[in-house]
Amino acid sequence: MENMPVDIGSIIGDKFKELFYQCFCILQFPYYEEEFLYLCQQIGTMLTLLPCAVKRSLVQLALNKGTSQQIQKALSYMQAHIHEEVTLAELAGIAHFSPSHLYRLFKSSTGCAPIDFFLKTKIHAAAQDIYFSTLPVKDIACSYGIEDPYYFSRLFKKIMGVSPQYYRSMAKG
Repeated sequence: MENMPVDIGSIIGDKFKELFYQCFCILQFPYYEEEFLYLCQQIGTMLTLLPCAVKRSLVQLALNKGTSQQIQKALSYMQAHIHEEVTLAELAGIAHFSPSHLYRLFKSSTGCAPIDFFLKTKIHAAAQDIYFSTLPVKDIACSYGIEDPYYFSRLFKKIMGVSPQYYRSMAKG
């Protein structure tokens, strides 16, 4: 079955708005402990969706604020190869810079080192898959070129603040 292109950003935005509205409605009236617990859970879900939306905005900001074409090429290459491993040398070759020069330019443009940015991008994309699918976390990790599920879990927790399993449990409500 061919993958259909999906605008995950709008899905996350819609889900965020829906959760916000639910929380807002609960707060309009006196509520009981059950509603308060539900409210806390919904706010937790909103907070886990927030890094995905922020990362997307930062990429757009980096592209819009006059980032050099070479940095844009590196960012595009990362997006196109998100399911693979990418090295700084590869990115430097794409951008026609030395690795150290690309590192400095990329960090000054995006606020993040190129490989760190790439790993964060992978984890945020994987987080969307974890949230919206039922595939095992191990399979999702492998689909993003991270073969060691323990490394994936540690990286996910470092970037997202929660384990992949906990993140998925928040999606189920």
